[in-house]
Amino acid sequence: GGGFHGKSTVLQALQRGHLDHIPGDGRETVVSSSTTVKIRAEDGRSIIDVNISAFLNKLPGNKDTTHFRTADASGSTSQAAAIIEAIEAGATTLLMDEDTSATNLLVRDNRMRALIPEESEPITPLVERIRQLHDAWSVSTIMVVGGVADYLAVADHVIAMDHFSPRDVTNQARQLIEEVPKPPGILPPLTPRIPLQAGLAPNKIRARNERRIGYGSGEIELSAVEHILDRSHAATIGEALRVLHDDFINNKRNISQLLDALDAILDDEGVEVLSPRSFPTGDLIRPRRHEIAAALSRHRSLTVKAKPI
Repeated sequence: GGGFHGKSTVLQALQRGHLDHIPGDGRETVVSSSTTVKIRAEDGRSIIDVNISAFLNKLPGNKDTTHFRTADASGSTSQAAAIIEAIEAGATTLLMDEDTSATNLLVRDNRMRALIPEESEPITPLVERIRQLHDAWSVSTIMVVGGVADYLAVADHVIAMDHFSPRDVTNQARQLIEEVPKPPGILPPLTPRIPLQAGLAPNKIRARNERRIGYGSGEIELSAVEHILDRSHAATIGEALRVLHDDFINNKRNISQLLDALDAILDDEGVEVLSPRSFPTGDLIRPRRHEIAAALSRHRSLTVKAKPI
C-alpha cells in the first residue's frame, strides 16, 4: 500500500497480538501466535557466533559467516542474525517492515547484479530465501512493503491497505510477476549455540526503561526488541537471565533447551519464580522465550560453543 495508509499500524497490532487485549482497544480481532517475532535491522549491536551463511558468505578477508561474530554489526548482518536467532528460539512467524529493514538484505535488482558481479556480492537477499524458510523450517513471514515489489513474486497472499482498510489484491499481484527469485542453493543447517556461564554472572540487575537492562558490569541494549512493553518487562527479562545463569546453564544445553527448561518452571510455578527477593515483588511481567533469547544474544559478554545439528 501507499505511505500512511496503515501498513505499519497493522504490523504493530500483530506484534502485540499474542498479548491479552483490553475490550474496546481496537485490537480484539488481532490475534497472533506466541511464536510471532518482529525482526529489524540494528546497526552497532554485537553478534556472537551466529550462523548467518544463509544470507552472507564470501566476505572480504574470508571472514567466517558460519560462526559470525562482531561487536559492531551492520544493518544487513544484524538483521540476518536476528532472523536466525529468532528461529533458534522457536519463532514460527517473522514480522518485518521495509522501513526498518536493511534494503541490501531484502533485495538486489537486476541493474545492481549487472553492475556488481555475483562473485563480488556476499549477500544473498532474503527474497531468495524466504520461501525456503517456510518450506524447510516451517517459518512464515509477514512483510510490509511499499516500494519493494520483488516480494509479490514469493507471496502467498498480497493485502493492500487503502485508508486503513485491507483489500486482497493477490490476483492482481500475480499478473505483475515477471520473474520468481530463485534460491542460490539449499539452506545451511541451523547451528545450535550452547551458552557458557562465563561472562553471564548477574551481580546487579536494573532497568531504567524498556530499552536497556543494566546487567552485571555492563548493559544490554534492547532498542530493537520491539516486543518489550516497559521497564518492568525489561527488568523481568534481566531476572530471567539471572535464573538461566544460576539454575540452568551447564555448558551443555543449547539456547532452545535452556528456554524450554525455563518455560517449564514458569508454567509450573508462575512468574514470581523470577523474583529477585524471597517474596513476590508484584511488578514482574512474564517474558516470552523470544524476548529472553533476544536479550541473551545481545549480551556483549556472552560466550558460546556451537555444535551443528
